[in-house]
Amino acid sequence: MTVRSAAARKPIVAVVLVVLAVTALATGAAPAAADEQHGRADDSTSIERDPAEAVADDEVAPHEARVSMSVPVNVRVTTSESGFTVYATPRCSGVKSCSSWIHFPGIDEKEKSTTNGYFIRWGDWQEGTSRTGHVHTYARDIFGYGWYTNGSTSLGVVTRPYTARPITARLYGQDDELRSVTIVGTATPTATIRRGGVVVAAADRNGNWSTAVNGLPVGTSTLTFQQYVGETYRDQVSVSVTFRERNLLAGVSGANTTVVAGSVATVYGHLRALADVTTPLSRATVQLSAPAGSTFADVPSTIRGEYRTSPSGAWTPFASDDLHNGSVSTDGRTATFDWVPTRSDWTLRAGTELRFGITVRASESASGNGSFRMTAVGSAPQGAFDATGATPVTFEQPQLSPVSVTEPTTVTPDASNRFGGTATPGATFEVVDGSGTVIVPGGPFLVGPDGRWTFEHVVPTGSTEFRFAVRQTAFGKTETSRVFTIPADTLHEVRVTTTSVRAGEENTFVGTATPGATYRVLNAWGTEIVAGGPFTIDGYGRWVFDRVVSKGAKEFSFKLEIEKAGRTVTSPLFTIPAA
Repeated sequence: MTVRSAAARKPIVAVVLVVLAVTALATGAAPAAADEQHGRADDSTSIERDPAEAVADDEVAPHEARVSMSVPVNVRVTTSESGFTVYATPRCSGVKSCSSWIHFPGIDEKEKSTTNGYFIRWGDWQEGTSRTGHVHTYARDIFGYGWYTNGSTSLGVVTRPYTARPITARLYGQDDELRSVTIVGTATPTATIRRGGVVVAAADRNGNWSTAVNGLPVGTSTLTFQQYVGETYRDQVSVSVTFRERNLLAGVSGANTTVVAGSVATVYGHLRALADVTTPLSRATVQLSAPAGSTFADVPSTIRGEYRTSPSGAWTPFASDDLHNGSVSTDGRTATFDWVPTRSDWTLRAGTELRFGITVRASESASGNGSFRMTAVGSAPQGAFDATGATPVTFEQPQLSPVSVTEPTTVTPDASNRFGGTATPGATFEVVDGSGTVIVPGGPFLVGPDGRWTFEHVVPTGSTEFRFAVRQTAFGKTETSRVFTIPADTLHEVRVTTTSVRAGEENTFVGTATPGATYRVLNAWGTEIVAGGPFTIDGYGRWVFDRVVSKGAKEFSFKLEIEKAGRTVTSPLFTIPAA
């Protein structure tokens, strides 16, 4: 092929333009997805030049062969954990190459071979989110110029699947009386959890799931749960649950107790009498087990229990201590007591619920859910008992307390001022400005156990206020309070900038005074002469007001009454001559 200059090609250009008109070729904007929302292919043969290969206005690319193109067919998308594959058959004739142009939000794959599938990695596409895409036919003519179909074929809505996770399960709560349990676990987000082929739970977007199983038999049961991602089986896990022969007492699940990490709280174990039970109990023991992430803070030698005769009734303390000879394991997680009521008339009627409480201390890193368990083993004249009650426990990370300022109400410039307020007990703190720069050296300082903090600082001479924030740190967290502004206990001299007035007209008067103060405009006798006050002096100390000066007046006199932080002063009388 002979290479010609732009001028020499002008006859060819004219022929090309005719050919392009006949074959409905038109230059245009970037590819559009006109038929995307209909989910079908637009069989239009309209095609456009690749805008990335634009030529000069006086030059048209050589195009001597007839180009025929249609939108892709046989379109489908498959997904996997690592990415997705686009299948599409582009349709072209009279071209050098025929390929596809794939579009999704954030994805632009041009000139790709898709007939046998083109794989695209997910990249920043978040798990569980969906995007809609489309595909154009893209071709290069015999001269190497790129063209694409104006129409496109929808790729539909594509959702990135969640990365598969193995299923886990554990016993969370057990009720011996009802022979029911609560099972919690983790799995692939949105996966379904089945037992015996029946869906019993669905994992949330964080992968957590839970289910209750009721009416279990006496003895040991193995509960097996299967994870299905979509309709595909992935894996399974089993949990063993044991219920002993029905006896005098049964374990009861207590109300969920929330414990803040790094702090202490009282948790309760619950039992219910299945028949009348009287003293004496023979060789009875009660064992308490702290939830994972916690220990018993201080095991007492005795514990006095409580009882109630209805599920919604008030709790009543027993007349004397019931648990004696308390001891704790070396790891601090198991406490054991002898159950020996000291009153001879001690009786539990059938249906009565009782509980024993003990203090647990959560570690600084405690989080998630746990279970506090109480097991009572022994006998009474009416028979034997071996019962366990489980109380769910939720650990929460502590939050920082808000910062407040209680003193002072004003500051004195060129003097040391004492500042005080409240924050998180035991936290450390620094005093910073609005940009986070430390402005009081010597820190970090310590907030007292009562939550009170103080510091002293010399406020610079001439300051009209002192602005600061408190940056406190505790529990591995750091937060900065809002900026507090304490006004100075001094007022600036009032100054007037206006030098003359125009009689018979409205005049504007301006000047300076204490920033942030309020003011009223008075005449020589103290009467307010500008309605709408008091007004506010801006942060730069500027004040302004408008007033009509009487026609024929030779001057205008006024004074300002300034108030800030409970102090009020009046300026001298200012007299402005008429021009």
